[in-house]
Amino acid sequence: MNDIYRTRARRACLASLSMLSFVTAGVSVAREADNPTPAASVTPAGKAQEAGSEKARIRLFGQNGTTVDFFQNSTCVGGSAARTRVSGGVGDAFSSFLGSVKNTSIGIKETPTTQELSQRDGVVSKAYFREYEVAAGQPLTVSMFFQSVPTGSRFTCRNLGGTFTPEAGKDYEIALKFRSDQCLASVQEIRQDEQGQVALLDVEARPTTKCE
Repeated sequence: MNDIYRTRARRACLASLSMLSFVTAGVSVAREADNPTPAASVTPAGKAQEAGSEKARIRLFGQNGTTVDFFQNSTCVGGSAARTRVSGGVGDAFSSFLGSVKNTSIGIKETPTTQELSQRDGVVSKAYFREYEVAAGQPLTVSMFFQSVPTGSRFTCRNLGGTFTPEAGKDYEIALKFRSDQCLASVQEIRQDEQGQVALLDVEARPTTKCE
């Protein structure tokens, strides 16, 4: 089991974090390339791509107050690598605020995280997910930031990030999770057995920093 990097947040004040590596804990994964484009065809989790495919899929989550970006073929945040913004844009934040934001799926198998998505909702902050297809065999770096919507006690989780290399034909779920006063970033692979049961497997991720 990989170490879980956690951040404690004090109420009524903002606590900052240094760049951390992702924690892995079994979850379904989905994904798509920069400038999201739905996949033409999708098969069940654990069989996401045909043999020999050089693609993988990832699923990430967003909502008002959360910024999530990922960079393909990069081991750092920023730099010359193309950025895909999953959460944090004005349009998505406004839709999340109004509760009208929609999920974007390319067919990744459901997991407890998506089945219980409403539990991630906050005040004027509806949670959603986006799925992307990305290149396999290349490093993928994710950067996350969370600040609670200013309604009562507040806390912040800054600069959570990590790098991992998705494997061809596999699905992954990348999520920022909250437990009491802690923020946990996780990367997990989703698999499905012959009976259709979903298995969530931890994925090793490396710490990352901003590109120089």
